[in-house]
Formats: sequence, structure tokens, C-alpha cells
Amino acid sequence: MKIVELLVVALAAASCATTVHRGTADTAPLPGHTDRMIVEVTSGEVLGYRSVLKDLQSVRHIYVGERHAVPGYQETQLEVLRLIHRSGTEVGVGIEWLPMESQPIIDAFIARDINEPEFVKRVRWRHMWGHNYEAYSPIFRYARQHNIPIWALGAPHGLARAVGRRGVRGLPPKWRAQLTPLDTKNRAHRQFFEAMMSAVAHAHGGHHQPKPHHRTKKHHHHPKTQPGAHTRVESMMDRYYDAQVLRDEYMAKNLAERLDEKAHSKRVALVFAGVGHTDFALGIPLRAAKILHSPFRIILPVQNGSMEKHASSLRNRPYPQRRADYLWEAPKHRPNLAVSEQRTTR
Repeated sequence: MKIVELLVVALAAASCATTVHRGTADTAPLPGHTDRMIVEVTSGEVLGYRSVLKDLQSVRHIYVGERHAVPGYQETQLEVLRLIHRSGTEVGVGIEWLPMESQPIIDAFIARDINEPEFVKRVRWRHMWGHNYEAYSPIFRYARQHNIPIWALGAPHGLARAVGRRGVRGLPPKWRAQLTPLDTKNRAHRQFFEAMMSAVAHAHGGHHQPKPHHRTKKHHHHPKTQPGAHTRVESMMDRYYDAQVLRDEYMAKNLAERLDEKAHSKRVALVFAGVGHTDFALGIPLRAAKILHSPFRIILPVQNGSMEKHASSLRNRPYPQRRADYLWEAPKHRPNLAVSEQRTTR
């Protein structure tokens, strides 16, 4: 079923109207789920849970992006986890939220060796992640209830920040020893990252935009055009970009190592990470796929009732020209959760 009523204007495709088809065995929603939209990006078709589940079961790593402090994203992540788990598929959850050294504490929580308050305290959630734990707690509780492993994929705590501040060359020996190889030559990823940085700078009145002391005619250019230049703008942007790549490389490497373990050889991995690490597959997915030699899928949650705003994401092109494989409409957000996010997010 084409979502013409939502996308015709944005895509200038008024001639593509098709007949609505619902309720077939292939597209009907699974029992117990609300009939919200799931749109396949390459075709623009609305699919049911069964069709999506069949496709997700054909790959080993699946990414569900999030905007950390925006309600609806974590609810969608949990919904995808439930869908896959209840189908009988063995699943593991990889998370950006905690550094890899948190793994023993996560394992103890899943094994019921420690309770939830102790878990939150010992992983130093507010310090390590900072976003409202209550937005994420249903995922941890579901995994604990069903003995689903959760894997901390994040780089060693402090390493990415050190790279962002000092650069790779300026790292002291203790940090340098923990570096993983960084592939910084992907121009599409660099441009994507710089676009994110510009958006953040604009949203904060420019306060996060690295600036030189003086802008001369010689140096008046955008970092994209000369990424190797040695002005202060490029130097700071290079360090920030290296830090981003380091996070992506570590998460991809840690995920691949988990899936290569004999105990998890049959598991499908769900990876929950920020859209900056999942969109267009440029962050974690393509790096992990290169290691695993395995295809993947990307799910982009969209807030309830806003599917029409994402028409530009619909592209029948390979990665990285398209943003995701599915647009998944989130449940309606809970206002009390939104308020608590604003209060506790750093």
C-alpha cells in the first residue's frame, strides 16, 4: 500500500496513487500490537509486522536509531526487541549508552545477581550517559526478565573525549595504547558529521561551532572543501571527527566480537545507538558489516503522527544514499516522561 496521502506533495508524485490493501496474511499486524505505520524506505509501502519481522530475521545485525532525550525512540526500540524475541529468534542487544568496561555489571544485572538500583549506581549511569534512566529502564527490565544479553559497545570511558580535546597525536601513552584503527577517509561520512555539527551549532546559537581567532581571505572556506588544512577550524573539526570515528569503530568492533563468540553464534543483534551512529549506515553498520561479512537493516523511529515529515528519507538507492530501511512510527509519547527527560538530561 503506497502512502500517497502522506507523501505525494513532498515527493511530487501525484501520479503514483495506488489502491490501499490491508489485512492480508503477509501484511496484517501481529496480535497485541497497535496498527501504526511501518514504511519500507525503498518502496514507500506500508508494511505489517509479519512482513518486517521476516525481513529482520534474514540478517544478523539490526540498528534502531534514537534521539537520546526525545520520547518515542526508546519505546520503539523496546517494541522491536519484543517483536523479535517473541518470534522465538535468539537476540542480543548492543548499546551505545555505556562503555565496554561496564559489561561485568550489566551481566550481573541480567543474571539477577544485583538489583536495579545497585545496577544504576555501579554503572554510574548519570555520569556515563546522563539521560533519564527511566526512558531506558523498560529495555533493561525486559532483557533481565527474559535473560537476553545486553552488550556495552562503547569505547573505553574517556578515550573519545581525549581524542576530541588533544587529537590522536596528542594522546598520552595510556590512551594511545587503547586506540583502535580509525578509517577517516570516507568523505560521505565526514560530510554527514560536519552537517550534524553545523546543526548543533545552529541550534545553540553557534556556541558549539569551532572558530579561528581571525578569518582572513586565505582561510575563509568551509572545512568540507579542504579537510586537511591546518587552520584552527580544521584542526578542531579533525579532532572532533576522529573522536566520532573512534566511537563508531569501537562499537562496530565490539559488536562483531560478540557475534563471533560461540555462545552467540545464532543470535541476531539489535543495536540501539544515536542516529548519528546509524543514519545512512555510515557510522556503525557499514563498519560492522565489513568485519562480519553480513548484511544488516536500519530502523529509524519517527514520532507518532509525523510520518509525512520524513518523505525525503524515501529513496530507492543503496547505502549511503538512503537513510534507513524502515521508518517506524513510535507510540504516542508520555508527557510525564518528556518532562523528566528535560529535567535530567545534561
